[in-house]
Amino acid sequence: MSKPYLSIVIAGRNDHYGGDFKERLQHCFSLTYSQLTTYEIYSEIIFVNYNPLSEPNIEQFINWQVSNKFVTVKIITVPAEVHLALIESGERKNVPMLEYCAKNVGIRISAGEYILCLNPDILLPDEFFKNVYLLNKHTYYCADRIDFRNFDSNNKPQEIFRISMKGHAYDYSISNPLSFWFLKLKNYLLCKWKYHSKKHRFFFERRNWNIYFHNIEYRYHCNVSGDFMLMHKSIWEQLKGYSEQTYISLHVDALMVIQAASLGLKEKVISSPIYHKEHSRRYDSTHENPEYRNAYLFFEREAQKMLAEKKPTIYNDENWGLNNFILKEQVI
Repeated sequence: MSKPYLSIVIAGRNDHYGGDFKERLQHCFSLTYSQLTTYEIYSEIIFVNYNPLSEPNIEQFINWQVSNKFVTVKIITVPAEVHLALIESGERKNVPMLEYCAKNVGIRISAGEYILCLNPDILLPDEFFKNVYLLNKHTYYCADRIDFRNFDSNNKPQEIFRISMKGHAYDYSISNPLSFWFLKLKNYLLCKWKYHSKKHRFFFERRNWNIYFHNIEYRYHCNVSGDFMLMHKSIWEQLKGYSEQTYISLHVDALMVIQAASLGLKEKVISSPIYHKEHSRRYDSTHENPEYRNAYLFFEREAQKMLAEKKPTIYNDENWGLNNFILKEQVI
């Protein structure tokens, strides 16, 4: 097989996270594998098997299609003893899955020219693969996200109910094809309005309009950036991956967007939304919680600092991506 052009990194463990993780991972992997093969993308899918349960083993957890001429399928295992070493100091919350430590493992060992970090419950649109060879090294890529509740008999998303864009989420249905483009325009204008509210504070105050002092998420596509983040490998390496130093895995994805933006990269949202199957979550930032609030305030402080200095903060050392551990790697 030729050197991969695209590496897709997915992280998870063989449990029932969110109630139906096995089903969501199977749909994500199978569709992505099929699309890469159909569009003849020289690529690799890397699944980071983080802190796995003893049973079932990962080979039996889902149906892994074997590597072919275009797609190499790899599994990297981060065993329980490595996870315990990461949480023993108490600097990281003791949860079964350290999402961004796991993703960094996949990013670090990726061989592709471009690396896409993808959550294991995401379905990608065909349009993405049709245009994948048009990627630009000086751009980072984000996506809007459509949420749905179930699959129909043909394994297509059904019960679509929400779309997330830069800064906002909306009730949504695809019954009217024009509704997506209407919401795109509405969202663009709303983000501009909110982002510039602080700049025009005097004008807004005289009319009793809201002023949005914390407005970075209206300037950059931080929303759902953990589900889809695509950049050239050299950028991931320069930034040393996602921050591994946070107590909880909340807003770390948004922080990566600001790291990339402060490096001077251009932001581009792919043309068609990605799809996400709804499930319960470990962290829900819409609920009041001191840990969640502190994570957001940290993001705001760090983002403002990086944008003011026009320089990204590098949070990890040379051992990012668990480089100081020997991890099992297998090719399916």
